[in-house]
Amino acid sequence: MDEVVTNASGLMSSATPMGEVPPASFEAVTPVPTGSAGGAEALPEILLEPLCIPDHVRAKWESVQGLSFRGAQGGSGTTDGYVRLMGLLSNGSPWESRVSMDALAQPGGVVIGRDDSCCQIVLPEASVSRQHARLELISSEVVLTDMASTNGAFVNGKRLREDEHRVALRDGFIISLGEIPLLVEIVQSS
Repeated sequence: MDEVVTNASGLMSSATPMGEVPPASFEAVTPVPTGSAGGAEALPEILLEPLCIPDHVRAKWESVQGLSFRGAQGGSGTTDGYVRLMGLLSNGSPWESRVSMDALAQPGGVVIGRDDSCCQIVLPEASVSRQHARLELISSEVVLTDMASTNGAFVNGKRLREDEHRVALRDGFIISLGEIPLLVEIVQSS
């Protein structure tokens, strides 16, 4: 087990060197109560588990929904597969949308934006344009296109350039529309 060090500000850190991944294990941690001077109330023991980078959004979303964390396995959907976008809105509430591969293969694909009169996927956020982006199935790839949105579209932290406003998405990518990061889950039929 790695040695845990507490610095002068009371923050704990592991003695594992930067860049090295500690072995996956569960570790029971009892939180130290803070607050009232009248006495410390007992806090429950919690379990900490290291998560893969894109899975932290999925885990938080599923825990808020009362679902168990599945990791990167995917789930059941339509017979032809689907794309699932999930994340947290700016107010902290979970958001999810699923769209079938059939819908993405239609001419014009599926439009994502905040205007429910013209978008098939509605993301109710002020930083999202009325028609922000388009998802399409092109040559068996799920493609994201920025529709000249005000706040831009980002894939894994990189903004789509004006001359290159389209990118093929992969399972586990994180797209950001405006200020909202969304985890992409692509489930295709076998």
